[in-house]
Amino acid sequence: MRVGIFTHYYDSQNYGGNLQAYALARYLQLSGFDAEQVCYARCGRERSLRRCVSDVYHSVSRVLQWVQHPIVMTRLKTRRHAMLQFNHAVIPHSDKVYTDDTVKTAAAAYDALITGSDQVWHPAAVCDAYLLHFPGVSARKLSYAASVAVPSLSVEQMARYREAFSDFAAISVREREAVDLIGPLSPVPVEWVVDPVFLLPREEWERLAVVYPRTPQSYVFCYFFGDDPAARACAAAYAKAHGLQLVQMPHLLGRCRRCDKGFGDVALYDVSPEMFMALIRDAACVFTDSFHASAFSLIFEKQFFVFERSAKTDMGSRIASLSALFGVEAHYCNTPKKVSADYIKSAPPIPYEASFTAFEELRAASERFLRDNLT
Repeated sequence: MRVGIFTHYYDSQNYGGNLQAYALARYLQLSGFDAEQVCYARCGRERSLRRCVSDVYHSVSRVLQWVQHPIVMTRLKTRRHAMLQFNHAVIPHSDKVYTDDTVKTAAAAYDALITGSDQVWHPAAVCDAYLLHFPGVSARKLSYAASVAVPSLSVEQMARYREAFSDFAAISVREREAVDLIGPLSPVPVEWVVDPVFLLPREEWERLAVVYPRTPQSYVFCYFFGDDPAARACAAAYAKAHGLQLVQMPHLLGRCRRCDKGFGDVALYDVSPEMFMALIRDAACVFTDSFHASAFSLIFEKQFFVFERSAKTDMGSRIASLSALFGVEAHYCNTPKKVSADYIKSAPPIPYEASFTAFEELRAASERFLRDNLT
């Protein structure tokens, strides 16, 4: 069976997004399916005026960044190169790149279509391709660990989702809260499943991980998308208290940020996804506001603390769902009391020697979901 996967993959510069894209395709291949990511370059036919204005703003901002911070932007270019090399060389993908005008042709070439994982159903990013809305295409349609990443939908959004879901054979979501949000819009039961990175065994990730050449021997690893100085202060205090160097990956999302300047002992740029995993695996502790950095901390059994990104983002449901699944809520720093060096110092270590029964049961159910709906 040929399986085409739609997610935020093509030209993506997000470590977690790219690794989950690899994970689902790889897992399906290991399960006997001819699976690949569909190289879908969203060209803008569906973009709203708000999105177009946002794109113009970011383009102008990027030009200004090059003018004001040429050294940092040059270093960020090496990060982009490392990321895209992984996308093209490691992740199974279609030979052609498809746009809004040609993507229906691509969809018709597969026996089954999967949308997910990641935030493919976020209202700000959703489109016909991520909803598998291809009228006339007979391929079996399902979602795997699709994320809405918002607590509610407008009436117009609900109508659009309900129409798209009408010919889905099966639907699954990444966050437990999304079951209640999507359930009323779906003609089939909505299931909660694990993120694709949890489908592969740790040995598969160990095989892929590559040590960064200049990694310190003992260090705290920081991976922050947000600008919260308090979270960074917690990481710095932890590193100082334990006599560790602080390694960070600064200026994520391709822009120079003031909060990253001068922060930490080592700043890394030319990091591939394989090196990103090794940086987590070999760290004494991880401080992050990223879902997938948290996920890989759990996979590699690392002590970690995850923080809210900002008041403007909807990280809560993703991190709350993940921390509850593993019973590590104490390491989810989502209140002012928890975002402090004193709290970090007193937090109990994650007991990896214990069994995570709820997670193991959900992973087994996730594997059954794919097996039952693709055969």
